[in-house]
Amino acid sequence: MFHKRGEPYYEFSTSYPAPITIKGKTYASCENYVLAQKYAGTALEERIRKCNDAQSAQVLCRQSTASSRYNWEVVRVTAMEQALYAKFTQHEDLRQLLLSTEPRNIVFHIMSDEYWGDGQDGGGQNQLGKMLMQLRSEL
Repeated sequence: MFHKRGEPYYEFSTSYPAPITIKGKTYASCENYVLAQKYAGTALEERIRKCNDAQSAQVLCRQSTASSRYNWEVVRVTAMEQALYAKFTQHEDLRQLLLSTEPRNIVFHIMSDEYWGDGQDGGGQNQLGKMLMQLRSEL
């Protein structure tokens, strides 16, 4: 299980400060990239990319009145896959950490997210954990 800063495997969090470069643009974290993609084609996209950390990007999004892209529910998985691939191929130490978890299950333990995490009661979809395990098998 992972989620909070200072706990084991926090490095797997999308908020972990591991800069990634995708299509020639650098983002402070996976979270920055995914949030920027949520607002692709708007002025907010570049403002999110330029944030120094995930928390700043999240605050910026919460304060904004911009609408997310119309097909976000469809493309969010692809955006997350791209971000995770970049993170674990551009940072050898993180790649080795991910590989070291084989064959254990990876669970994103977060009470407020039933889709990406395991949810409040552990019954969430854990999509982030599943993506990490898939990526681990590919690497």
